[in-house]
Amino acid sequence: MSNAIKDLKITNRLLALEAQSRGWDIEVFKSTFYSPQAILRAEKNGKEFFFSSTMTALTPACGYLIAEDKYLTYELLKSAGISTPEYIMIPGESNDFSEAHAFLKKHGHVVVKPTCTNHGDGITMGVSNEKQLVEAIDVARKATTQINSSAILVQEQVEGKEYRFLVVDGKCVAVANRRPAFVVGDGKKTVLELIEEKNKDPLRGEEHSKPLTKISINDVIQTNGENFLKLVPRHNQEVELLKTSNLSRGGEAVNCTDIASSELKKLAKNTATRCQLGIAGVDIITTDLHGGGKNYVIEVNSSPGIRMHVYSGTGSSINVAKYIISALERYANPVAQPRKRIIGRSGYVKSALFGEGIKVPARIDTGARIASIWASNISVSKDGKLHFCFFDKQSEFYTGKLHEADKYKVSMIRNSTGQEEMRFCIKMPIILAGKKIFASFSLSDRSSNSYPILIGRNVINRKFIVNVEQKKVKNNYEISRISTDKKINEELAKNPYEFCKNHAGVIAGLKHKSQS
Repeated sequence: MSNAIKDLKITNRLLALEAQSRGWDIEVFKSTFYSPQAILRAEKNGKEFFFSSTMTALTPACGYLIAEDKYLTYELLKSAGISTPEYIMIPGESNDFSEAHAFLKKHGHVVVKPTCTNHGDGITMGVSNEKQLVEAIDVARKATTQINSSAILVQEQVEGKEYRFLVVDGKCVAVANRRPAFVVGDGKKTVLELIEEKNKDPLRGEEHSKPLTKISINDVIQTNGENFLKLVPRHNQEVELLKTSNLSRGGEAVNCTDIASSELKKLAKNTATRCQLGIAGVDIITTDLHGGGKNYVIEVNSSPGIRMHVYSGTGSSINVAKYIISALERYANPVAQPRKRIIGRSGYVKSALFGEGIKVPARIDTGARIASIWASNISVSKDGKLHFCFFDKQSEFYTGKLHEADKYKVSMIRNSTGQEEMRFCIKMPIILAGKKIFASFSLSDRSSNSYPILIGRNVINRKFIVNVEQKKVKNNYEISRISTDKKINEELAKNPYEFCKNHAGVIAGLKHKSQS
């Protein structure tokens, strides 16, 4: 496993490893837009797909927006006849809670949560009086991080157990019951000591780095108060630490896939379809997992984590990564941008330093160690800056503009005659075969060469593949040489002996003999 993949968060890592096992090459690109998460690209046999956790080509923008807004999700599901808990919405920064008070009075117990957060942030369950309601609304608003999304959802607290249904490309592939973080007493240790002991489990890490997440002491205090940590549970007594069951808060999962009813799996599938999601984590509260009970969809996730299914705390684990990668393989597209561009024996080079729209012919030479470019008027000023012009007056690409470089090196280069010479080397931006790169070039006199630029291995390696059969670029120098070759070969054909006699001093290695 490469370090780039090893350092990924767990869902990305599991998907990358599954893709690699099927022969896909993986590239990792770091993202700083919405999280320190990464974007991964998989390529095989001329096809590619991208993913970031379970956010993929199966996650259209519309589906993402629906899942990000819990109120919108409820409204959309309700319009399709899909059961959700009864709810109301407190808009923006409104301090008029009269409707919420009436709603609480009607249902007795409610859940208060932001409309736009994940991982259980800002959720308060079991709210049963007006004082708790006001406090819960304040907690929800403090957890809100999105601009213009400070609306709060107040919903009835329904009976039953909560389950996560994972839907992939129209099929429910896994079901898990998530337990809130808990400890088991031994009659001696305090709750705090039991938490610290449980957090030492090597399978527990920070956030989403490992199969399980460490339990936050601060979260426990916020939920139960500081004195709760001093309690000493009885031997084998299970003590629930938090109200929310998110794995990201130290919860654990139980695999329930085989016992969940087809009725509930169909409900999850219909919910994902209604929310325009090819991959969805549908949270359902039901009074009977086997079917026939009261069922409520309470949340839809557009980028559900998969560790609860792969690393189930109780019951067999399910490699759900295989279902996701299989779906992505079906939706893979032809490679839009090959990892290595194919170039021929020559090509055109563009650079902002040459001028807008200027294309300069270049020879591709896999035998050359470093690229070189025709330069003239080379000098170094007293302040140590390198000055030069690209090309020379006899070149059609010469502009006379004097360029300046603060950073440069020198290198020993073997020229075309096999002699070693010292040259200045600079780094400059170029575009070759449509690919933007920053490459090193030696500055040299190429007035006697057919091409004003030579592309060496330092540019080719890891960026391009050279196809020697690809059509060769012809420039003015090359056209002139071709014309000259044609004329001298016509002369050669007329009388080879006389031709060689007349050119004995020009043809390399020729020793002309008189006719006997």
